[in-house]
Amino acid sequence: MNVSSATPRTGKIASNTERLLILSSSLIVVAILGIVTYLLIREHAAAEQAATRAANNIVQLIDADVLRNVELYDLSLKGLISAAQRDDLKDASASIRHLALFDRATAAPYKGDILLLDRHGDVLADSASVVPRTGNYADRE
Repeated sequence: MNVSSATPRTGKIASNTERLLILSSSLIVVAILGIVTYLLIREHAAAEQAATRAANNIVQLIDADVLRNVELYDLSLKGLISAAQRDDLKDASASIRHLALFDRATAAPYKGDILLLDRHGDVLADSASVVPRTGNYADRE
């Protein structure tokens, strides 16, 4: 009888030990999942902040570049207008007139050509060539 009475007791002790082991293992798994979840949320927030900063930097760079290009066009057009209003340039040679009207600031390849038109839309001067192209742009704005 000793053997049969000892077996259930050992089984019960083993059962309690197994339950304790399963419970502690489950708690450890839940704790690890909680830590991993916290770290993922924190990293997501950090990545979102970094992306926002990068997007703001790009917007600021584009804004500054557009502003600089508009200012360069404005200065070029003001210089063209003031040079075109000078009477002494009408008597100068075509190459000197071209240099005076279109300074080197308008020679950048990505800016395109600038045309000086009279009030009727006829081309008076062309930044791309000393000899202006022929054409009338009265129908355009």
